[in-house]
Amino acid sequence: MMSSYHWFFMVALAVVSHAADAAETYRNPIIDENLADPAVIRHDGTYYLYATGEVDGDNGYRVYTSADLLNWKRGPVVFRPGQRHVWAPDVWRDPASGRFYLYYTASMTVSVAEGEGPLGPFTVRKKLFDNAIDAHLFRDDDGRLYLYFVQLPGFRITVQPMARSTEPTGEPRVVLQPESAWETRNGHVTEGPWMIKHDGRYYLLYSGSGADTPDYAVGYATSTSPLGPFTRAEHNPILHRADGLFGPGHGCAIRDGGGRWWFVYHQKRTDRREWDRFICLDPLRFDEQGRLQGRATRGELLPGPALPKEDTPTGSRQVIGFGPDRVHLIEASPFKERQELHRTVYLRNLDPDRLLAPFFHNAKLSLPAKRYPGWDSGFIEGHMGGHYLSAASRMYAATGDPSYKANVDHFVAGLKKCQQALDLREAHPGYLSAFPVAKLEQLEAIGHGGSVPYYTLHKILAGLIDAYAFCNNAQALDMAVDLSDYIAWRMSKLSEQQVAKMLETNFQENPGNEHGGIAEALVDLSAYSQARGDANSGRHIKLASIFLRDWFIDPLVAGEDRLSGLHGNSHAAIASSLARYAAVTGDQRAGKAARQFWEHVVGHHSFANGGNSFDEKLRDRGVEVSGRGNSALAAGTAEYCNTHNMLKLTRNLFELSPRAEYADYYERALSNHILATIEPRTGQVCYLTSLRPGDFRSYLPVDGTFCCNGTGLENPARFGDGIYFHRDDTLWVNLYIPSVLDWREKGIKLRQEAESPFDETIRFTVETKQPVTVKLRLRIPNWATGKNTLSLDGKLQPDGVPAGSYAEIARTWQNGDSFELKLPMQPWSRPSMDDPQMWSFFYGPVLLAAALGRDAMPPSDTGDKWLGLRIDGKAAGQHTAAYDQVPVLLADDPGNFAACLKAVPEKPHQFQAPGRVAGKSTNVTLCPLHTVHHQRFAVYLKVIPAQ
Repeated sequence: MMSSYHWFFMVALAVVSHAADAAETYRNPIIDENLADPAVIRHDGTYYLYATGEVDGDNGYRVYTSADLLNWKRGPVVFRPGQRHVWAPDVWRDPASGRFYLYYTASMTVSVAEGEGPLGPFTVRKKLFDNAIDAHLFRDDDGRLYLYFVQLPGFRITVQPMARSTEPTGEPRVVLQPESAWETRNGHVTEGPWMIKHDGRYYLLYSGSGADTPDYAVGYATSTSPLGPFTRAEHNPILHRADGLFGPGHGCAIRDGGGRWWFVYHQKRTDRREWDRFICLDPLRFDEQGRLQGRATRGELLPGPALPKEDTPTGSRQVIGFGPDRVHLIEASPFKERQELHRTVYLRNLDPDRLLAPFFHNAKLSLPAKRYPGWDSGFIEGHMGGHYLSAASRMYAATGDPSYKANVDHFVAGLKKCQQALDLREAHPGYLSAFPVAKLEQLEAIGHGGSVPYYTLHKILAGLIDAYAFCNNAQALDMAVDLSDYIAWRMSKLSEQQVAKMLETNFQENPGNEHGGIAEALVDLSAYSQARGDANSGRHIKLASIFLRDWFIDPLVAGEDRLSGLHGNSHAAIASSLARYAAVTGDQRAGKAARQFWEHVVGHHSFANGGNSFDEKLRDRGVEVSGRGNSALAAGTAEYCNTHNMLKLTRNLFELSPRAEYADYYERALSNHILATIEPRTGQVCYLTSLRPGDFRSYLPVDGTFCCNGTGLENPARFGDGIYFHRDDTLWVNLYIPSVLDWREKGIKLRQEAESPFDETIRFTVETKQPVTVKLRLRIPNWATGKNTLSLDGKLQPDGVPAGSYAEIARTWQNGDSFELKLPMQPWSRPSMDDPQMWSFFYGPVLLAAALGRDAMPPSDTGDKWLGLRIDGKAAGQHTAAYDQVPVLLADDPGNFAACLKAVPEKPHQFQAPGRVAGKSTNVTLCPLHTVHHQRFAVYLKVIPAQ
């Protein structure tokens, strides 16, 4: 029988084709304007083209946009540097910061400008090279950056290693200069460099001869290193003049949705020596010998590029995630260990009756159990009951432990008694909570305060829905429907002005009207109600829309970042609600707002571990380690609840558009914040993760009832949420966590195994009673920049799948079929957003922390959320001295700081690096952050040259 959870997602799935379809046919030119030297990038499903052109003569750049590389729309002017002769742009997006960098030529000088998005506007950042033109930035698979440009005089193509987008490192090296006959036919020129990589070789495309002549042409040279030496192709040039076709040259290479290479370049309009040019597009291909082949065309009818596989409207679900009843974790994983700890100890030791006690008290019913102290007895009373229902329901689904289903049924029955008692007292039936209606009335009257009643109602509503979805408790869904109708009744009595004031959470403090993810729960309720045949299930969607406010959505849709000062958890939950609302309703605007929130937070407001917030608030864009005042890196960073909701948002966005970047973030935040926050012996969690170098974690009490205690109840049962997704006959494998997937609709099970935690070799085995045709899409993480290999039934498959994408296997599977994916891990470094000397270090997906011991720590690191804030180094004496012991790392290679990390023999994932403390040399030990507990640590380390 199909579970309620899986049936909900099948019902809610919008039918959108996923195949990479060929676009329309086309003829060159694709842009018939006087443009030249094009550079194209693809971002968020759109292609952006920048070119030399007629902006105040040639004094700036305009952008053109397209969904298919063929049909281009003229966009705004994005850059005017205030100089003349502005030529040959190249735009690159830094995946670490999310910022865009424009490399440009102006008055024979190469410089770089910076912008927040592909539409700019770009502002000048710095000058890089005099007497230079035609810059192009290339990022290798290992993350290293190389800037190619042309030195004058002599038209010498040169490569400059870059430490960062704007920072050269080491010396430039000339790699090509005019020598061949075609390069010197009408002027001695080699220019317009563009680098691509194929099967481990580097292909440097470039143009030769005079750019104003019909003999201008395109060739390439190859090397085993981005620094050369390069060898010219014997069959150069590959694009050249032909009958009625003149001067093809200076372009860029880009892949289409099917992975095919295309060259976007310019041609001359006539065979005269002048500058009238237009933009063209032609395919490139590699032959069996690895030679690059191409042909310039003009006016010939050709099939167009394949449309991007992963792009659908942002308001239509494209894939479906599997629920916990389909994904079961197995051994050799810290996720399984923490889940079992939670099942057998932390969650097991909670008394359901004590969590029911505040509900019985509010309903004026008798229950002997004593309520838990803390926030569940006052500030947000009843929230723990909602969290417990979700946690226990999901734990039953994830592990099959029948005791949790029994507890869920008992808890729902108790809540039903309370709801029935409240129906006799309240003005409208359906109310269910542990707090009196007076708190809602207070909120309606003043628009603030009242102990965030809708935040708590969300937890209760979500718990009831999970009890139905994972424990098949039909009464729970009935109660959720009644509660939704009660909320709708309350809303119907209010004016639009009252509602607007009550739901406006954009003030600079913890919002007393926080309403969490109640809209997301209402969307889920609508889908479940529809699936079981309820009448008018759409009323719950209508109610959900009330909580999705224009003041929050409009700036996001416009691409604006107005998040500074907002409470992080409140708005991450709203963004997740927007994504779920978009998935079920098809609302494009909601989907775009959710996506933009994710981009802002992940790219510009997050820490190395994937967390965010300073004292629960999002602060200034781009601030990470060097802020001051309320943006200072102190004990109050990275709230646990925020990342919980960011993972929910990310999962919802992946269902809208299955992009590898979503899975990359999900892995980083799950492994290095959620997992790392759980104490490995007791299961305690941290409210905040102190990321100032030299801080330590403080753990919440096991009987605590802070918001993060409640969130912590749920997370271990959710560890399988982000691993597998499906659509039709295609299965996405996003995370490499040992587990068994039961895709019973296809009659197939997939077993994923590893020898040790975070192993670089993952083995898969298929179980099926009869042959079944399924396409697998295996994520190649953005950190997997080595030689990734895939072996199918013991046979090595062709490699070359780049990091940040998916490897595909399409076949009919037999029982016992197996394959092995190897993703070689190596240390790598991530720069902070705002301090070029502060870096964090990873080994594969795992964030490393310098283990700094227990000096000057309190006797116990268990306490309330403020423990770390009280003992955070501000006091005089030994606490301050502890921060002076944070080491500085010494690096020999400025282009690869991670090279200073050396593996410790027989200690997996542990490294040592040379360092210095208070002027004295030392060895610094770095371990996975999730293994460093009850001591001081540092995930941000200052790096300086060894000499």
